[in-house]
Amino acid sequence: MRSTLSMVLSLLALATLCGCSEQARRDALQTLAKQATSQFKVDRGFHVIDGQPCYLDSNASEGRISRQLPNVDPKTFRILPRVGNERVFYAADANRVYIAMHYNVTELPTADGAAFELLTGSYSFGRDKRSVFYLGVAIQDADRDTFAALSDCFAKDSSRAYLGVKPIPVRDIATWAPLADGHAEDPWYRPSRDTHPRPATELAAFGWSKDICTVYWGCDAIDAAEAMHFVALSKFYGKDNTQVFSSGELILGADSPSFALVDPAPVGPRPDAADKNRNYKYGRPL
Repeated sequence: MRSTLSMVLSLLALATLCGCSEQARRDALQTLAKQATSQFKVDRGFHVIDGQPCYLDSNASEGRISRQLPNVDPKTFRILPRVGNERVFYAADANRVYIAMHYNVTELPTADGAAFELLTGSYSFGRDKRSVFYLGVAIQDADRDTFAALSDCFAKDSSRAYLGVKPIPVRDIATWAPLADGHAEDPWYRPSRDTHPRPATELAAFGWSKDICTVYWGCDAIDAAEAMHFVALSKFYGKDNTQVFSSGELILGADSPSFALVDPAPVGPRPDAADKNRNYKYGRPL
């Protein structure tokens, strides 16, 4: 990396001395930056190199990243197929399961490597013979035999609904379903030397779902919303026939029939939604 930086500085100095235009200097810098980045590109994920399992990645600050796997058994090591998210990877041997996220590899403390599998349609949820996991953290009291992933963060079993590792206190599990993409926070605490699961009570989770009688924002019931007519407009906005909500909160005075998202979604201070009377940004009138 240092040699590439020296090349960049030398070329820019030469361009300056030769009286090159500012555009030429910018083009030269861009070309060398691309060359510097390309030398660190790797096939991101788990690999076996010279008989040794490892994880490979790269970024602009560190360049090529190689992580060795603690306690791994090379003879039984297997790489699980990647599903959807190119930033989350799994591997296992006969005894252990490994998850790679955010350039780090974590050995799952309770998962059975021989039996571990990812659930259909999700990179987030997996199970072994005893437990169900969200991003490698066991979900307390989940029924592994009836558990199904509904999206990357919503799931259900025969008696409960879940948003990541957090249960949603649904009133009718048979009719409950997510309404839009949600979000469940990474359940790991990740200091450099002490990675461990965080308590579920500390984790943020949000997104719209409902059953036949109740609307839910994250893990909270929104009793003011009328479930029969409620629709999610986005991750954050939703409405029924007479009311509009943002992140689970009622927007006072909003006109439900005319309320709609601004399309395409704007950047900066411009509104992200509007009704016939006013504009809104993040659920607040402008």
